[in-house]
Amino acid sequence: MKIISCVLLVGMVMMSGSLASAQPQAYSDYTTLEKCRIINDEYATTSQCPSFANYQIQRTDYDFSQLAVTYGEHQISATGCDFGKKAEWRYHMVGNKKQYHGLIVRKSDACGANNASELVVMRLDKQNSCILDVLPADKDANTKARQLADDMNAKCSLEYKYQWD
Repeated sequence: MKIISCVLLVGMVMMSGSLASAQPQAYSDYTTLEKCRIINDEYATTSQCPSFANYQIQRTDYDFSQLAVTYGEHQISATGCDFGKKAEWRYHMVGNKKQYHGLIVRKSDACGANNASELVVMRLDKQNSCILDVLPADKDANTKARQLADDMNAKCSLEYKYQWD
């Protein structure tokens, strides 16, 4: 009887530990980074791109490109030679409402024919938003980027911390 009770107790502890660390089911919405509304075209072209949940995306193009994600007065940005055609917004459901928690954009740092791309993975958490990492493009890059964006325990990258205004 003691052995059965012990096995049941260990099983219950293991189940409660796995439930506590379970991540919510994540989904994706997409917005374009190509058909953005030009808001300033004086020295560089600054455009307002479609976005969700009180976050704003601005794209500035000159000799290089900058993509800035703003929430209220706080901004995080990434720079590169160019950005991909779309932004992937990661979210989970809280009741019937979408809770956006991540943003993934493709960027290139090298202009020209051999411009290898990278994926910028951002945590969306209002004033605590940050860049989690910049992942090199490989055959598993999209899956890795989604896993990182969906990991609620992932830490902000210290390498990119200075980019938060």
